[in-house]
Amino acid sequence: GDAKEIDDAVAARLKELAKDKSPIVQRQIVIAVCKQKSIDPIPVLLEVLTTCGDDPLIPHLVWQNLHPLLETRSAEFLKLAKQYNLKEHPNLAAMMPRVTERILGGGK
Repeated sequence: GDAKEIDDAVAARLKELAKDKSPIVQRQIVIAVCKQKSIDPIPVLLEVLTTCGDDPLIPHLVWQNLHPLLETRSAEFLKLAKQYNLKEHPNLAAMMPRVTERILGGGK
């Protein structure tokens, strides 16, 4: 989790684990992908957010790691997020007002 650069096999495994149904695994993935430079965290954060079900902690972890990225990468986030049907992904739908506020507020 503290390594900045990871090899391709580890990066691939982390991306795969983002789809794991265990909240414990998903929490660790959110933390791990944001501590390294080998994986783009935005798709992984979206994957975890949209598959975490009713876990009360994961959306907060995702937000804490996502909101700093929105200052410079909001277009990338929105491009990926629009691929999801908000009616089918309530955690993403619930986060969108904060995303909008963060993007329009310019990081304030």
